[in-house]
Amino acid sequence: MAFKDEREEIEMLKNAMTAALDLIDDGVAIINRQGLIIDINKAGRRQLGPVLGRQAEEIFGAERWGRMRREEEVRLPQKLTCRVKENFDGWVVAVRDTSYLYDALTGVYTRTALDEEINRLEQDLSRAKLFGKKMLVDVIFVDVDGLKQVNDMCGHVEGDSLLRKIAESVQKAVRSRDIVGRYGGDEFVVIVPRTQPGVREKIVARIYQKTREVGASVSIGAETIDGTGALVSDAVREADMKMYDEKHSKKR
Repeated sequence: MAFKDEREEIEMLKNAMTAALDLIDDGVAIINRQGLIIDINKAGRRQLGPVLGRQAEEIFGAERWGRMRREEEVRLPQKLTCRVKENFDGWVVAVRDTSYLYDALTGVYTRTALDEEINRLEQDLSRAKLFGKKMLVDVIFVDVDGLKQVNDMCGHVEGDSLLRKIAESVQKAVRSRDIVGRYGGDEFVVIVPRTQPGVREKIVARIYQKTREVGASVSIGAETIDGTGALVSDAVREADMKMYDEKHSKKR
């Protein structure tokens, strides 16, 4: 009789936990040691679709799933952010809707989201410095040439189209883990964390190439820090000044 009561109590607790998880806005998925999604709450089903019984690697991609298992925060293309916690039986995945962090016109990060990423990176740099390590971070400032003239001569619909093309071009020029945001009306910032010497120049060259392919012109300034002195926010200001130097040199 006691055994039956215990089973009933376990079942009641399980049902209560399922109901509680269905009330929260974040998606929660349970993944076993074989990488199989064995449970998911209502928000998770809405965010990820019919994923129950499928492999996590299939849903998230092999590279992302590997990063998630290292308990890194990972951004998904659907404007979702995933965090993972490992336990004895497998992994618990929390999925958060981060669409509010993205610029409505261009689809890249907003200025607020960029500031959050900068603050997080500065904390990472401080920890690296504490352990006597250097962590290189590239900052690339991109300004659209001639946007005002496009707006004045062709209208804001064409100007908005140009901004979307620039944003898409910049995103194609960077790695999936790099951070792209709209800093101002016609300004974009790229942050390249944990970079290596020479990466900055390659990305800048690709941005020029990709923007030329859509018939646009941009001015770019770039700066690299290693965490021993200047902050990421300092690098943004320095890259901004270098961008203006280039823009003015075009007018001479």
